[in-house]
Amino acid sequence: MYKGFIGKNNYWLFNDSIFQIFNIMLGSKRKLSDLANIIVGGTPSTKKNQYWDGNIPWMSSGEINKKRIYKTDKLITKLGLENSSAKFVPENSVLIALAGQGKTRGKVAINNIELTINQSLAGIIPISEDYYGFIFYNLEKRYFELRSLSSGAGSRGGLNKKLIQNIKVQIPNLKEQILISKLSETLDKILTLYERKIKLLSQIKKYFLDNLFAKNKYPNLRFKGFTNAWEQRNLLTICYREDNKRKPVKRQDRKKGLTPYYGANGVQGYVSGYTHDGNYILIAEDGANDIKNYPISFVTGKIWANNHTHVLKINIKNNDGNFLVGTIKKINYFKYLVGSGRYKLTMESLSQINVWITIFPEQRKIGIVLNNINKLITLYESKLKQIKQIKKELLDTMFI
Repeated sequence: MYKGFIGKNNYWLFNDSIFQIFNIMLGSKRKLSDLANIIVGGTPSTKKNQYWDGNIPWMSSGEINKKRIYKTDKLITKLGLENSSAKFVPENSVLIALAGQGKTRGKVAINNIELTINQSLAGIIPISEDYYGFIFYNLEKRYFELRSLSSGAGSRGGLNKKLIQNIKVQIPNLKEQILISKLSETLDKILTLYERKIKLLSQIKKYFLDNLFAKNKYPNLRFKGFTNAWEQRNLLTICYREDNKRKPVKRQDRKKGLTPYYGANGVQGYVSGYTHDGNYILIAEDGANDIKNYPISFVTGKIWANNHTHVLKINIKNNDGNFLVGTIKKINYFKYLVGSGRYKLTMESLSQINVWITIFPEQRKIGIVLNNINKLITLYESKLKQIKQIKKELLDTMFI
């Protein structure tokens, strides 16, 4: 207990929590243990069915990437809670991953529901609910610092309760904390909105790719007025190669300019000059970053292509570039690739690929649909990138 003096002849008796809040409001650098209670959870035995599928939300470290926790993947029973180290974490607390696969360790989230956690998570329960947002954004910004801290001597590559308690946080006054939390939360909501739009558009695009393109002579979905059968044609009878014009340039030797420099997985930067000028389909030759969603794009105008992408010129009077990308993407490229690790689509393999083709008017209609979706996805991805940069700059400014 602490005795504090406020006003003449007025004495107030504070308990520990109120005294801490008074100090925090003044603005100072504090240990996290001064701002919050830290708890670590546990896991009920998976061998006992009576511990699982109850009505108590139970969270594992793998769910930390959700950022805002409104529901958990698993539920436990009261019996499971009572017979394990799992602990309740109140709503509007901060959760941090102590361990986990890949990049999980050091990530944080906010639970918007009361829940229990496993032993790979710590619950940071602020002494006042006003502080949870500020603590969350402070720790989110310090992700790499936390990972570095957790890999230090004696930590065995993981965070622990003591390390979390000793993390120091620069605390502004309460009004500034609330302002920072509200502003950051607003940016997060905008980010989530754009992420959902991109996800929805990607699902719509997949639906059209699955149904507007033929797997045999007729697609599942067609525009009104088209009943003709599609035909299978060799890719190199539709396009012709211009690989001979490709020219790789080391990063340090590239002269900055406005021409997109293409590699296996799309634009690698912008340079001065060009290797090709026209309408092209680019297909990764080697170094593709996704075999299932093989890197293929339709480009127009001046480009610079290196030797990791095939360059196929098309006649846009007879073929729609966006349509061709769609029908070429339907191919299972795994059976055409050679080598292991860094797979390669050789010229010999490329010459064996056949694709389904329809008449140009139908190609054009399909191409317009895909192009419009691609434009929206690109727009939202650009906005998403801008908002993330704004958030980063704000957090860098706010948390010194």
